[in-house]
Amino acid sequence: MSSDPNTTARLETDLDLVRRAQQGDSDAFASLFYAHKPRIYSVCLRMTNNTAEAEDLTQDAFLQVFRKLSTFRGDSALSTWLYRIAVNTVLMHFRKKALR
Repeated sequence: MSSDPNTTARLETDLDLVRRAQQGDSDAFASLFYAHKPRIYSVCLRMTNNTAEAEDLTQDAFLQVFRKLSTFRGDSALSTWLYRIAVNTVLMHFRKKALR
């Protein structure tokens, strides 16, 4: 783990926000969404190379995050968990597209 105070503060803030969001605090979830949306969007954009698809998939990824937030245990950084959800969301999108 890096000793950068900003990173440490971000992780502590994330975990605090996650705990509050897990207890039903919608403002806490909104804060997580706005804090991490740019990075998730850029992951989706890099994978799809399409701004409209990336925007849709960013929304889909955060919908998954909302549904699965109760399963987040904090074993990894929230950003790592969000990244995996984003990548999986895009991969599922491509699989569904390939089936059509």
